[in-house]
Amino acid sequence: FLIPASQRVDAEAIRSAILHNLPRGASPDEVHAFLDRQGIGKDGLSSYDRIDAQSRIVCRVEFNPKTVDLVKKSYLMTFLMLAPGGKLGDVEVKEWLTGP
Repeated sequence: FLIPASQRVDAEAIRSAILHNLPRGASPDEVHAFLDRQGIGKDGLSSYDRIDAQSRIVCRVEFNPKTVDLVKKSYLMTFLMLAPGGKLGDVEVKEWLTGP
């Protein structure tokens, strides 16, 4: 999500980077295009679903099992599409850890 390598990656950094590069008011097609440009769904570790019944676009980025870290992070990004016109209102990012 275009986060500089020197910056710590956490839920707030991801949310800030997304909203910096994809402003509120973006259309669903603009959100899909943004996710496609970021390679979401092309690496086997990430995916996104088109708008669901609650007017959300849900994106998951799973931990990479090939890394040597004992504790691994995964993320769920929810793009909240608000009326009128189903434009992007906000992004929620949740982080969870797996491992010993």
